[in-house]
Amino acid sequence: MGLFVGLLVGVTIGALGVCVISFMRRRRELLASTRKSLIDFVQRTPTPALLVDAHGDLLAQSETATELGIDESRARQDVAVVADTALVNNDVEQVVSSLGIPEHPDDAFSICAVPVAGVFVVVLITDGRESKRLANVRTDFLLNVSHEIKTPVAAIGLLSEALAAAAEDPDAVRGFAASLGQEVARLARMTRDVIELGRIEAGAVDTHRDRFCLTDAVGDAVEENANAAANKRITVSVESDPDAMVTADRRMITTALSNLVENAIQYSRGGTHVDVRVSHGNGRARVAVTDQGVGIRPENVDRVFERFYREDPSRSREGSGLGLSIVKHTASIHQGAVSVESHLGIGSTFHFEIPSRTDKVRTEESARG
Repeated sequence: MGLFVGLLVGVTIGALGVCVISFMRRRRELLASTRKSLIDFVQRTPTPALLVDAHGDLLAQSETATELGIDESRARQDVAVVADTALVNNDVEQVVSSLGIPEHPDDAFSICAVPVAGVFVVVLITDGRESKRLANVRTDFLLNVSHEIKTPVAAIGLLSEALAAAAEDPDAVRGFAASLGQEVARLARMTRDVIELGRIEAGAVDTHRDRFCLTDAVGDAVEENANAAANKRITVSVESDPDAMVTADRRMITTALSNLVENAIQYSRGGTHVDVRVSHGNGRARVAVTDQGVGIRPENVDRVFERFYREDPSRSREGSGLGLSIVKHTASIHQGAVSVESHLGIGSTFHFEIPSRTDKVRTEESARG
């Protein structure tokens, strides 16, 4: 009997050890991926920006930050103080400083620092003229980012403690490990969406336009959300159109359509269906995504494409809150548009359209023939 108990304890401890090691490895991988993405964002953004770590070491800075003279010791000291305060408080920190830059002795600069994952700090710097125009939008965005990231980070901390405390309960260990995985995935998705939206709004996205059928992009988007649909027993049907040809950045279009399908699944009741219809005409290729959710109140229809806006606050743990904003910007980049029709208690239909190249291609093929 003692041998059996000892064996059971050994197996339990071993399982806990594997879970903890797996968690630590996934955390390192997530931080490495976040670091790489943030460095890429800072180096590409046209705004003077810096990325520092928890030790105060400079990891990256934009060309405009170098041109502004942030390398000067006084400027670096001011930035370091703001970044350290943001990291210690785990909240956005914003101050106004002259930075002591010789070329700009009379200019006041707005320094805004936002902590990311408790390890990194992104610092954005704008002069007085620019800050007056962008301060409200940027501050709101960074405050929302900070607030949204706090939730999964706090959940990861609590789940880690619960995981350690449940060492003698294998079922609890498995349950906590699964929840931990979900929070890590949510944080990774949120980081991806924040960086993607930041690139788009900063005009730092390099589009690679190819000719393809919009139906194929819809198929990829539906496939990406297959597991989410299956978990809610939702059937996703696609009405295709082989002539809905476009010349666009396929990755961006697929991401936008995937966000629309994901949104429809999240807000549809379990056991219902989501309809996706592809069409073209009058020089436009269109995708309509219809859900069977609770609908959107008329006074809020115009707000659904705002960053972090959610019609149903109880769903704040689903998605990043940035998906529809990315859809709107993607449509705009491609000279397209996005809109929504909604009926309370019935559901909503999101319309996404961009210019079609079908007529032009057919004319050129006829000319060659």
